[in-house]
Amino acid sequence: MTLCSRMMLAGCVCMATLALSASVSYGQTVACCMPDGTCQNLTAGSCTAMNGRAGVIGSACQGDNNGNGIDDACEEIVPAVSNVGLVLLLLLTAAAGVIVIRRGRRGHAAG
Repeated sequence: MTLCSRMMLAGCVCMATLALSASVSYGQTVACCMPDGTCQNLTAGSCTAMNGRAGVIGSACQGDNNGNGIDDACEEIVPAVSNVGLVLLLLLTAAAGVIVIRRGRRGHAAG
């Protein structure tokens, strides 16, 4: 499991930026995910220059073990929704429902 799979999206962007700068500084190789789903172990600078997406420090290409044509290190991880996120989603859905109901009642009163 990568660091980003345990963090919110903003944290992932931050960690990816930190990994990029640290990898360039120390010349460490990371999993570099290419647009076609292949992976090469490169420095973050080389990865970016080749239009790849650099993984976090310590990441490495894993091969396509599930046969879907994308290196397993490059597969997108679906972020988990926290309890706070679920509550916010519920509140937003409820607010949207109230707005729709009120607009519907106004339309019937005017007609």
